[in-house]
Amino acid sequence: MIAAAVPERVAADPLGCDLLADQCGDLPLALDIAARKLDARPDIPLRRITERLRQPTARLDWLRVGDLSVWNALDSAYTGISEPAKRLLHQLVAPATRSTPVVDLCGRCPVDDELVAELADAGMVRIDGRPGTYRLDSLARAFVAERAMPAEVPAVHGIPCQPSGPELIVPAGQFSRSKHTLA
Repeated sequence: MIAAAVPERVAADPLGCDLLADQCGDLPLALDIAARKLDARPDIPLRRITERLRQPTARLDWLRVGDLSVWNALDSAYTGISEPAKRLLHQLVAPATRSTPVVDLCGRCPVDDELVAELADAGMVRIDGRPGTYRLDSLARAFVAERAMPAEVPAVHGIPCQPSGPELIVPAGQFSRSKHTLA
């Protein structure tokens, strides 16, 4: 998407464009906004943009143009999910557990497959290539971290759970059922 919008910038700095695409989480809306901004501001070096976007919260601020905004899109998705799904998202971004790169939620606490499906349907997590593996992108993680969270996020199903990381592994056939009904 970036290559189609600004081919001369891609040719001049292909690694920088790849980094920018990674920083956008390869999300179509984020890539569209980045391409528009690159096209509108050819005077700003790509390196300066990617340096500025090292922090995911800076990405959310930068990824807006006109009425298009990644933050607004994530906010709309977040608003539409159930409270149990919101709690799970907040648990996934818990600051005390960010060092864990891969999380097997079934091994740590029961997670309803319907909650994971709800998060995937809302675009808050994405399937990551392996069956039962979902990715929590850095943009979604930054968004959830910025959202006001209750003083203490109760564990899903009342069992303490502190998962975090870019992947959420939910092996097929090992789901527990929720006591919550989804709206």
